[in-house]
Amino acid sequence: MRFILRVVIVFTVIALGYSLLIRSSKANGDDSCGAVHADITFCNFEVPVSLKKGYGNFSVTYSFDLGAQGRVQNIQKVSAPFENYEDVSKCLKSWNFVGVKEQTKVVAIFQWTHGIGWEKLLVKGECIDYAISLTGV
Repeated sequence: MRFILRVVIVFTVIALGYSLLIRSSKANGDDSCGAVHADITFCNFEVPVSLKKGYGNFSVTYSFDLGAQGRVQNIQKVSAPFENYEDVSKCLKSWNFVGVKEQTKVVAIFQWTHGIGWEKLLVKGECIDYAISLTGV
């Protein structure tokens, strides 16, 4: 029951944050999006054995801003059931978003499914809406 409650709270916080990002951009009259080229690597960072054996599904969520030339900067952990900031930060810093204005706020959600592993990556922000699913793993 606690797990379900935590999952509901995490997804509510993520949805609320994303909703605020969208409202903020529309309030500024900035509702136009051009072509965006995203260079995203799905990084397979290590999960502690205790979590693998816990029969659980979970998400790792980080937020960041885009700097000059669409480079990732100001990475912050939103939620993660384990400490792996260095690995995730290294992964995110390899990403690049060309065609998105500087200081755009972005959220990345990595989803783990018990018995499968990393299964999905969602990347959301102003003019950015990507979902990458891994199959056959």
